[in-house]
Amino acid sequence: QQVPTEVGSDTALNAVACTAATACAAVGSYTSGPGATSTLAETWNGTAWSIQTTLNPSSAGNTLSAVSCVSATSCTAVGDYVGTLGFDVTLAEVWNGTAWKIQSTPNPTGATGTDLTGVSCTSLSACTAVGDYVDSAGTAELAFVETWNGSKWQIAAKPSPTGALDSAFSGVSCRSASFCVATGNYQNSASENLTFAAAWNGTSWTVQTTPNPTGTLETFLGGISCSSSTACTSVGVSYNTAYTASTTLAEAWNGTSWNIQSTPALGGSTSSILTAVSCVSTAACVATGNHSPNGADTDSTLAEGWNGTSWSVQAGTSSSTAELLGVSCTSS
Repeated sequence: QQVPTEVGSDTALNAVACTAATACAAVGSYTSGPGATSTLAETWNGTAWSIQTTLNPSSAGNTLSAVSCVSATSCTAVGDYVGTLGFDVTLAEVWNGTAWKIQSTPNPTGATGTDLTGVSCTSLSACTAVGDYVDSAGTAELAFVETWNGSKWQIAAKPSPTGALDSAFSGVSCRSASFCVATGNYQNSASENLTFAAAWNGTSWTVQTTPNPTGTLETFLGGISCSSSTACTSVGVSYNTAYTASTTLAEAWNGTSWNIQSTPALGGSTSSILTAVSCVSTAACVATGNHSPNGADTDSTLAEGWNGTSWSVQAGTSSSTAELLGVSCTSS
């Protein structure tokens, strides 16, 4: 599809959300001047993409990392910008079908850097955003959750695995006001990066046990999509013990436990990663990312589909040095 770009450079769309075949919103950022980045939002009306005017609270760094829509006239995007003290702080903007408006968002007390990396809304008055922040000492990165109740954003929780040195959320998916799951990674006492998931049951957040592939050095979960309270899929990447190659990762929640799903190996690829996933049922998911074909230094786009039984690589085209960062499906 033909996509317009702002005047500038280094343009990227980081996430997309669709509520119908004729209603999508994508968000990201672009370099708007020397040392300056600005937020970017585009909408799809079934025929064409068009750039929407977004707001930028900082003259330096502004970015939108995730978006969730409950209708064509109601979307919430989150990210971060450089605050007055020179630290990254949280950013949320809402689309009402006509204009984007900044919403006031809190930051953890004493944080020396905060960003929101994922958001999921189930209604106009129920959104959950996740991210991470650097503590007041500047030594640890910690996961946290913010919620929107229709009137204001407030910090809801800071779930973290026992003994974690660092933790961060990459994505969140909610099916109702009483069910959300967020995924990411954490660093244990041995400084190993491992998968991380936490679930909201309407009352509290609980860390879930997630598996890690054997024989890997570091493992990360990125995007997550839940089609029901007993069906979630999260995707990411795992690195071998020599840190010379990476492979795609997919894990599924069945309402009781997380299990690793086999993803296809790409012949000749030394590096492959899945960054986003969208599921409309237990038998229909699409995950996107990138891979390095035949040992090349450049990345090519990657898409894999789940049919309820297995993952398979989907055919597609890619220009040199290209990656897919987000995906949203409204049907199989």
